[in-house]
Amino acid sequence: LVAMEMANRIGMSPVVVMQNVYIIHGKPSFSSKFIIAAINGCNRFAPLRWHVEGQGENKTCYAYTTCKTTGDRLDGPVTGMQMAKAEGWISKAGSKWKTMPDFMMRYRAATFFGNLYAPDILMGFSTVEERDDINTNTRAQAKTSNISQPPPEMEVVEAVEAEYIPANETNLNDDKDI
Repeated sequence: LVAMEMANRIGMSPVVVMQNVYIIHGKPSFSSKFIIAAINGCNRFAPLRWHVEGQGENKTCYAYTTCKTTGDRLDGPVTGMQMAKAEGWISKAGSKWKTMPDFMMRYRAATFFGNLYAPDILMGFSTVEERDDINTNTRAQAKTSNISQPPPEMEVVEAVEAEYIPANETNLNDDKDI
């Protein structure tokens, strides 16, 4: 049902949406390829392009296109290797940022562009890659914060016993309430 509703909102086939939605830690996420295809197929923009510059740790990337209505060039937010390092995306186990940084930069740049210029298509969903990065960082921060800070004090609330009313003592069959 969720996939059918999403497909209806963005004007795509439910099968296509279902093939590109992944449940990561209980939350639905799109594939980056799907986001690129959805942006390119929405008919509001020319196909996405990427501007890449620099090398190594100084390499950056942003997605851009032209709005079909106004003709304006639309530049998405910049992502890059320094951001990936600062966010901990590179250092996580199994990170594709280590082995395929050019793809990962383009995928992240397309997602940033979509969040900025086509939020109705992404509907607040993150990508599989983002969800994986977020959950890895959250777990790492939780481990670090548990070591450095004691748990907060909890307020103790006195329990109140509920009153039991047998079903035969209620007015469930009283027609006045219907």
